[in-house]
Amino acid sequence: MTECMDNQAAGKKLLLADDNGTNRLILNHKLSKMGFEVDCAENGVEALELLRQGKPDLILMDVSMPIMDGLEATQQIRKFDCEASSVPIVGFSAHNHAEIRQRCLEVGMDEFLCKPIQDKAMLATINRVIGSRAL
Repeated sequence: MTECMDNQAAGKKLLLADDNGTNRLILNHKLSKMGFEVDCAENGVEALELLRQGKPDLILMDVSMPIMDGLEATQQIRKFDCEASSVPIVGFSAHNHAEIRQRCLEVGMDEFLCKPIQDKAMLATINRVIGSRAL
């Protein structure tokens, strides 16, 4: 992958939640090369804990994780009584069904990506979601 030169969101802090260690490693590497500062969580419970420690600019949340999945984690985040409740969340899943995407949006995610996540689509989505929140 070549570094993306059109990344308007470089330098932003992202929280990546994915139960698959290989996926976390690959996505963390790609996102870091794109200029993001990345914190990683293995499940929704860890994502909530990291979110309580400091508000990221965006969360990339796997839908299917053990202990607490991305849907439940998103619902809990949206109920927070603080600024962190409004952090943009992009869900992702290997299941490319319209129902999964719809469910993600219903629980409060801002956008959805399908695995395997393509670099250009991921960057465009991150820039769009972070940019729309900055307006």
